Amino acid sequence: MSLGIACLKDDALEEVVFHAAQTEIDKIIFLRTDFSQEPKNSDLKKTVRRAELKSLVSLKQSKKAWMTAIEGPVEFDKWLASYQGDLILCDIDGERQLNLSGDGSGANENDAPITLLVGPEGGFSPREIEAKK
Repeated sequence: MSLGIACLKDDALEEVVFHAAQTEIDKIIFLRTDFSQEPKNSDLKKTVRRAELKSLVSLKQSKKAWMTAIEGPVEFDKWLASYQGDLILCDIDGERQLNLSGDGSGANENDAPITLLVGPEGGFSPREIEAKK
């Protein structure tokens, strides 16, 4: 499972990486969304490097078998156009479309990658939510 998260300002992104990287998350993708809280022309190189270091610290602390990879930042629309797999969109105003009444085995029958999408404060824009559908 991967985590796609909108770019946040200051140290908030590093804090998310530190905690998420201690879980079973395989990779974290920084996404530039319509409501991202960082300058659109920023390359975030320092933030990405610090996030990689946080991932390494999390690896050591959690004693996980792998280090969570850090990717991005990438424009949400470009990432979505090239993504092949299942998406879970965290949208507080959205509708529930996830069927959780399966057999409980937790098996991903088609082995498709799964990415959990988390937007910035204020969520994803209506255009981005529609594009995801």
